[in-house]
Amino acid sequence: MILKLTSNIYNINQRAAWDAFSAHLAGSEAGLLLAISETELSPTARQALDNSAKALGYGKGACTFACVQPASASQDTPGETAAPSLDAHSLKLLVEGIDPLALVASDAAALQLVQQAYPDSTFSPRQANAKRGACWFGSALGRTVVAFERFEGMLGDAGDKQHAWALLKKLPHLD
Repeated sequence: MILKLTSNIYNINQRAAWDAFSAHLAGSEAGLLLAISETELSPTARQALDNSAKALGYGKGACTFACVQPASASQDTPGETAAPSLDAHSLKLLVEGIDPLALVASDAAALQLVQQAYPDSTFSPRQANAKRGACWFGSALGRTVVAFERFEGMLGDAGDKQHAWALLKKLPHLD
């Protein structure tokens, strides 16, 4: 079950963000957990993040996925103008409109853009325990942020997968 927005005064900004950035967004419209990536995440990576959100009490299908490069960029139709890539300003508008409880930056490009959009963000020193990439824990405008150099790459190794889960468990729990 994918969470959908219902009509009420509190979701006006969410609806506006979905309308403005629809080429960059997929998943739950409720936006409890926003995963940001440079390009569209694989189904395996999306499932891993959805499962993590469910385990943390967010519910089934609670993740919203945002791509810096629009999903339509690889599927351009002749005569159609592709949506531009997100810059720091547009990412901040998207995040503030969706208003998630927490963010996951799933790759280095997404982390860099989050840091540009939120220059006052703070992150832990690089945790390089994983074979396939570094990880960080931080905060951006009061939201918990977990960041990965290459989240998808970490899913291919049991130890790295456990390292990623350990970091994801630092997100706010809702149960």
